[in-house]
Amino acid sequence: MHTYGYREVGQYHLNAGSDICQDYHYEMIINDQVAVAAVADGIGSQQLSQIGSEIASKFAVKYCYDHYGEMPISELVKAAFRWAFLKVKEGSTQLKIPYGQMDCTMCLVVMTPNRVYYGNVGDSGCILLKRSGELIPLTKQQNDENGSTNVLRLDETWEFGDIEGIFVSALLCTDGIYNRIYPMALKDLTKEDDQYPLIDHDFVYALMGVEKQEFNLSDEERLENMKKIIASIPRSLSNPYGVIDDMTVVVMSYDRQFEEYYTEHIDYL
Repeated sequence: MHTYGYREVGQYHLNAGSDICQDYHYEMIINDQVAVAAVADGIGSQQLSQIGSEIASKFAVKYCYDHYGEMPISELVKAAFRWAFLKVKEGSTQLKIPYGQMDCTMCLVVMTPNRVYYGNVGDSGCILLKRSGELIPLTKQQNDENGSTNVLRLDETWEFGDIEGIFVSALLCTDGIYNRIYPMALKDLTKEDDQYPLIDHDFVYALMGVEKQEFNLSDEERLENMKKIIASIPRSLSNPYGVIDDMTVVVMSYDRQFEEYYTEHIDYL
């Protein structure tokens, strides 16, 4: 079982004179067959949202690690969300600031050999890779009727679920990467209800590190490859993928080789 992650300040914040990454990720291997990971994106308009994203992701993952086996995993994920919510609220009280100033999204995933469980709120998300090479979107980005992103304190918007199957890898990411995976350039504008345009398969494959030669690499080497891939993303604010936000990626994977690609692979390294 492997799990590793990386986060980077987005060009949008750098252009505004800030070097603070408002994203956070946390991941832990529970045993040789089970891992848990979370990504959280601090809402950019809030002053201390980077603190909220760190607290939420850390405490949610640690809760799953500490209480694994005490309850069904589906209930464990829900309990972890409640714990993260309470810890962020506790943090806002200690800092004497409104809870809303620590607003963040969160996507939490527990990966087992034959089923993947998740909780999600906001516009971060997770994609799964089957042995066949098929990519399965596990979550959908959430926004309210005004286009605003749902956040952790809005517990009525939390979504939970699970999917049965044998998967090679899971990729969690915040919207700075997620929006690159579903670029507008690939969207079928003839479909008004097309919430999920075509996935940039090659980009996802590269981030997941599923090339056959990468199965023999250490996690540190895989992480270095991930950094190179993210560094290759256009930083221009006018690029076809939109404004570059903070970028965070976490990969959880088994030592299972995929069978085939569905598209011609592009070498990102």
